[in-house]
Amino acid sequence: MDIIKNQPTIVYLTSTIVFLFALKRWIEGPASSAHPDLKESIVIVTGANTGVGFTAATEIARLKPKALILACRSKERGEEAVREIREETGAKENVFFM
Repeated sequence: MDIIKNQPTIVYLTSTIVFLFALKRWIEGPASSAHPDLKESIVIVTGANTGVGFTAATEIARLKPKALILACRSKERGEEAVREIREETGAKENVFFM
């Protein structure tokens, strides 16, 4: 029977916690979904022919930087990565290999 007596207290406590979380989120504002403006930037990505480097270079190419330079040790794999990124993102004139 003690649980029934304490039920309003539990409801008030839970409501207060939920309210405080909502207030905190409201004060912080919405999470920014804005992409950085890279139109005047020259970006160099090392190890851009595979893995995380390739994924990062692909996503950066979507942001249309002034120039995206893929720095890779292997010329063949680097040029292949450039071709794939250009094909996937449509960024033809600003993706280069070094």
